[in-house]
Amino acid sequence: MIILSDKIVITRKEHMCNACGSFFESGTKMRTQVNKCEGIQTWRECPTCQKLLLKHRSYFEDGENDLYEFCVLNNLAKEQTPEQ
Repeated sequence: MIILSDKIVITRKEHMCNACGSFFESGTKMRTQVNKCEGIQTWRECPTCQKLLLKHRSYFEDGENDLYEFCVLNNLAKEQTPEQ
């Protein structure tokens, strides 16, 4: 995978966080990374997932652990939103 860009943006339309699967309205600050791996792909993270991922970055370094599972199943109660 080649990272083409990696920055924090203020969204102009609704987007889904690729880490937790929640949708966020326009005007949300999200980390946006554009990658080249079997085509061009865009990855977005909400502010809550950004904090979780920064805090636990070493958990993902080996590439074996699933980001969605970590953010949603292990850190968020089933009826909570990522902000809670």
